[in-house]
Order: sequence, then structure tokens, then C-alpha cells
Amino acid sequence: MEKKLLTIIIPGYNVADFIVNTLQEVFNQHETNFEVIYVDDASNDNTLTLIHQHFLKFIMEKRLSVIESEINGGPATARQKALDKVQTPYVTFLDADDHYASLDVLTKIVEALETNTPDLLMFKYITDHGKVKIKKKCSLPTHIISAREAMCHKIKTSNPIWHYLWNKCYRMSLIRDYQIRFDEGERSAEDVEFNRKYLKIADKIKYLDQYLYMYNCTNVHSLTRKSSSYSNDDILLWWQRETAQYKTLINDCIALNCNNECQPFLAKKLSDVAVRFDILSKRINGHIFDDVILKDSLYPVIKKYIWKSRLDNYLNSFVIRLKLVIKKILK
Repeated sequence: MEKKLLTIIIPGYNVADFIVNTLQEVFNQHETNFEVIYVDDASNDNTLTLIHQHFLKFIMEKRLSVIESEINGGPATARQKALDKVQTPYVTFLDADDHYASLDVLTKIVEALETNTPDLLMFKYITDHGKVKIKKKCSLPTHIISAREAMCHKIKTSNPIWHYLWNKCYRMSLIRDYQIRFDEGERSAEDVEFNRKYLKIADKIKYLDQYLYMYNCTNVHSLTRKSSSYSNDDILLWWQRETAQYKTLINDCIALNCNNECQPFLAKKLSDVAVRFDILSKRINGHIFDDVILKDSLYPVIKKYIWKSRLDNYLNSFVIRLKLVIKKILK
């Protein structure tokens, strides 16, 4: 059997409502130079039954592999299980409730991989809110860029395009050589950390200025769209994570020789976080800013940005309230 160029990893947990349509669309793509690994994270619905009923042909042809987990370990663990099985030169990811924007998406992706042989291929995405579809913009150059250029863009723009897995293709040899793995057991933001580690070692980065992925924002059961109550202890933990992330990104920038260029942007972002956490803490009668942030060793780094962060937060809140008032008036 001819070796494929690309593997698509799809993790899923109780995705019976989506998985048939998702896989059907994938295998209806005009391009065939790919294979799929679906990882079932111990579903207790009929997801696996549906897959074997509808896609046995592709399983027999070895274009679809199914990994069944006995224990629910979360998306990071599921993705790592599949990543360990990949045998193609490139890998990408697809969430079980998302889909590609058209039937020629994989044709465009495979062509870009074969033509440019990048370490990292990126493309734009659309968020699907049901009746409303929003095209997410990005202003990256379309020629090959370096890890340093990519890091500067990531830090300066804060564009979420850098965080996701499903709008990228990765070179498997780099993942193996540098032992880049998901933090197994992590149930949120595991994609951000994986991308951070990978970006440091990607010498050739290619950006396709095309909308190829449709991100489903209507699934209320999705882990990334759940909200919950919080305590001051939670906010403290979040602050500790943010400061650790700041230090990690500073080290990444130093390694890529772009620290002087990026450090002010990182400091402003941490200042924005400090102000946001201050507001959250006060809502539940906490004082994290006075008790923790002011005493943090990084406070001198962010001190000069605090006033602007407070102003930005006020203006953003004002705009949101104004939009709500206008919406009520127009009803």
C-alpha cells in the first residue's frame, strides 16, 4: 500500500451526534493522500458502533484506524495515543464536531505540503455560530518565514491562530527528534503548550491565506466552551500559571533572539491579565491585586502598563455595554 503524506488525528468522547458527518466529509474530500486515526476516549454512547457501521470499508482499506481507550483521559492523552501511531511525514488534527470549509481543502493542504515542504503549515479558519459564520482574520506573510519571525508575530498580535492544532500541519520527524509531546492528563489549553514547544524548532513556516477550517461554536458539551464558578484560590492559581507562562515565553524569545522586540508586548499582556484578575477577585470580595500581584517579583515589569490596561479594560467594557443598549433599542 502506498504510503500517505498526511495523517488526520480526530479525538472524540461521546460524539455520536457528529462523528458520522465529520468522517463522511473527510472521506468525501477530493484528495486521497491521507489517512485518519480516530481515538475514542472511553465514550459511553454509540460512537464506536456508528463508526464501524458506516466506515468499515475505510478501516479494511487501512485509511481509517480506530483506537479505543478504556479510561477517559482527556483530549491531550487521546491525541498523544494517536500521535504515537502516526507513520506519515505530516500530521494534522480535526475535532470531532468540526469540519473542513469545502471538499477541496485537503487538496490545497497536500499541494502546499508537497510544494513547500514546510516544518509547519498554517491556514485561516471560520467560527460557526449556527446562523452566523465569522471569518477570523490574520495578516501573516505568505512566503516562508522563520521561527523568529513567527514568534514576533505571535507575541505582537496575540492572534489566536497560533494556539489551535486543527489549523496546522506538523512535520512528524521534528516531533519525534525533539520529543514534543502533549502534557497527558491536561484537559485545557493543551494545544497552546504543544504549539509553543513546536514553534521554537520550526525553521520553515508556510501560511496559506485561505479559510479552510470550520470551528463549531454551537456544541454546548465541548470542553473548550464550558464555564464554571471560581474562587480566589482559582484566581491565584491562574495568576501563577500566567507568570510561569510569561517566564517561559521570555526564555523562548531569548532563544530565538527576539527578546528585546517582544518583551514589552509580553509585559503588557501580563498587565492586562493582572487587571482582569483584579476585577474578577473583587467580584467575590477578594483582594488578589493587593495581596498577591503587588508583591510578585514580576510587578516591577508590568507596573508602567497597569494604567493603560485599566483604561483598555474600561473602554472595552463600555463598548460592550453600549452595543447591548443599542441592540435593545433596535428590537
